[in-house]
Amino acid sequence: MKRDACFVKRFARSLVFGLLFSCSGRLDAADGVSRQPRELKVVVLEGSPYHCGLIHGRTLREEIVQLVQIWKTNLAETFNVDGDRFISAFLKQTDYVPAIRRWTPDLLEEIRGIADGSKMPFDTILAFQLLDEIWVNAKAVRRETAAEHCSGLGVAKKGSNQAYIAQNMDLESFRDGFQTVLHIKAEGRRPEQFVFTFAGFIAANGMNSRSIGICANTLSQLRHGRDGLPVACIIRGTLQRTTLNDAIKFLKQVKHASGQNYILGGGDHVCDFECSAGKVVPFTPTSDTSVVYHTNHPLANDDYDAEYADALKKIDSAKAVKGNSEIRFQSLENRLKNLQNGI
Repeated sequence: MKRDACFVKRFARSLVFGLLFSCSGRLDAADGVSRQPRELKVVVLEGSPYHCGLIHGRTLREEIVQLVQIWKTNLAETFNVDGDRFISAFLKQTDYVPAIRRWTPDLLEEIRGIADGSKMPFDTILAFQLLDEIWVNAKAVRRETAAEHCSGLGVAKKGSNQAYIAQNMDLESFRDGFQTVLHIKAEGRRPEQFVFTFAGFIAANGMNSRSIGICANTLSQLRHGRDGLPVACIIRGTLQRTTLNDAIKFLKQVKHASGQNYILGGGDHVCDFECSAGKVVPFTPTSDTSVVYHTNHPLANDDYDAEYADALKKIDSAKAVKGNSEIRFQSLENRLKNLQNGI
């Protein structure tokens, strides 16, 4: 248990930095670097899944109400339709609840608790969890964002250098200022967890007391499923596992709602999986399996979204220009070539 506690502390340093760096708030006009320190809110959740959600909703009620309203305004501006009408239409055209109920039933109760605690409609809080699912299903959003957001990496233990995973998570700027850590206490088979997120949302990334950590990167080019398990639920479902093998098994068993890359850390090891609605494919950038890194384009999984597959046929590879994701991947590759002295 002492080892697990130490591992959580090591993971916390890298993961907290990754999340805060990507949502760093106001930028200095001269060089784009934030110099304004910010106190990160930590909310302790304990008891049943519903009670955890209730605490979350009650504690952050003001922030949740404010952020959800901003989110609805953003939906209205993006789709030229009232935010509530968009939510209603989106939930009618998709069917995620059966998968959530099958694979992560506790999270359905937790989401219900958040809704009740914040005095918000359940459907609104449910849709609020579907961040990646809205991105991959709504073509207007996909054109605007192009999923050019996140970079992640993982390095296994080597000598005296401990294993860690890390990422930056570039979400929409309106979510800035609502960053939160959920400290979920152990209960029954549920391990203690530290989850990095924002008010009203169940998970962006995190780690648990059994040395399991997870980061995620959008791969919108891969096939998605309107009846799969949403990304936020996959992250939390992974953190319910107590061994790396069980976490990997969970990733391979579920049907994925969104194309996504997951970097897992477990004990002294790290691994990477590109996931789509039809495939889960392991990925290692080089023959050195102790180092993994990824950005926002698939490199191992060819279960492409139909629209992306058609676009690929029209691309002249000889004239293709590297995009944002490819450039970031190359940058990571260059920086991680020599890890003898750590990072």
